[in-house]
Parts: sequence; C-alpha cells; structure tokens
Amino acid sequence: MTLTSPPGEHTALVPRTTPRNARSTHVLAQQSGKTTEGRFSCATARDVLIDVVARSGLSRGDFAVPVGYPAAKMGRVLNGSTRISPDLAHAVAQRYTIDPLDLLIRQNRTALATVADREHLAATAGSAAPLSRHPVYLDVDDNASAIDVIRAVIAATGLSNSRFAVTLGYDPTSISKILNGHKAVTAALAHSLGRRYGVDAEDLLARQSRWQLAAAAERTQTAGAPSGRHRHVQTPQFTRNLRFCGREKRTP
Repeated sequence: MTLTSPPGEHTALVPRTTPRNARSTHVLAQQSGKTTEGRFSCATARDVLIDVVARSGLSRGDFAVPVGYPAAKMGRVLNGSTRISPDLAHAVAQRYTIDPLDLLIRQNRTALATVADREHLAATAGSAAPLSRHPVYLDVDDNASAIDVIRAVIAATGLSNSRFAVTLGYDPTSISKILNGHKAVTAALAHSLGRRYGVDAEDLLARQSRWQLAAAAERTQTAGAPSGRHRHVQTPQFTRNLRFCGREKRTP
C-alpha cells in the first residue's frame, strides 16, 4: 500500500511572521503525477536567488559581503556551477525575506529532475536495468529526519543494511555512512528509494534540508550573527509547484 502526500503550497518568499514548514507531509508514496489546480511557478532556486540579488540593488560582489560568502563562490552559485549550500540559504534568509527551506527544495527538485533525465536516457539506450518496485508502507512523524525515514524503510523490508544497499545498486559502505550521518542523502539515492520502495523523494530531501538548515542556524549562533540590519526586499511570491517544469543549467 502506498500513500500520496496531500497537495499543498509552499511560498518561496514570505513575511517573517508566516510559520515555516506548516505543510503536513506523509513520507511514503511516489507522487501520482497529478498536479494541484491553479497557476504554478517554474522558478528554480537559482532564479529566486538571482531575483533577490537584483532587487537588493547590490552588485553580485557586494551582495556576497553582508551574507558572509566569498564573492567568487557567490558568482559560481549564481552562474549555476555550484550548488546553494544550506549555510548560504540560511545566511541569505537572515538578511532578506525569503524562505531558505523553499530555496533548497527547489534546488532538490532540479537535482531530482536531472537524475530522472539521466535514468530515462540510460533506459532508452538499454544501458540500465529498471529497478523492480516493492513499495512499503510507512507511518513516519513529520519531524522525522531523512535518516529516520531510511531506517524505517530498511526495517519495513526486513533486510540487513548491506542487502538493502544492494537492492538499490549501492555500495553498503555508502549507505552505512549515510545512516551514521557522515554522508548526505543524494538526489540519486532519493530517486532510487522512490523507484524501488515508493518513498517520496522530494519529501525525503526536504527533511534532510530542514536538518541542514537547523545545523546552519546553530553554527551561526555559535559564531555570532553577521552585523548589519536586515533588508526586506520585495520579491515575487513564487508558489511551490508539485512537479518540476522548466530547465536551468544543470549542476553536477
């Protein structure tokens, strides 16, 4: 049995009084392919960040300074050759009115689309065997981490960690590092979990992003918040889309 996450909206750029992560999610179940009604925005994470920079009135180099990010690295992020890190998303959100989780969710969605594209090309070329589907039922708390979800999937399969890794085509050592918190869950692994066991790949990565943002906030508090007043920039209200649409420069 599989469950489909209820449709919901998540706003990219919101007033600070709006509660974040208000949408209830269920971990299990691949998206059915249906989309919610209404008009969707196809803006990527990079689109949102570029818009914030433009509306700040600062050059790209000057924008990097108050958020404590090297100008050269900021340039690579804006050019699409470097991913937006949780620390950068948190730093920008501290100074500008954006939702850092939504920023990372958009980036995750782009990464998942890239993985799906590669899988489709490999399947078309006959160089990759499709994963057989064995959906499992999970009842996971909304506050559970990505690692908690993966552990729950393993428990539901009744397999050992090593055997579970093999069913996904992964080296057991890699899965062990992820379960021990020494390695991040990649879009490729999340996609494989969705294809094999019915896990909602986007939700899994969002759970990881929430944890990473919490860790970034803790590091900021330890190091001391950057000086300077917050700038509230009027930015478009990009509505969260339940499907990926549009294309941007792919990041490795």
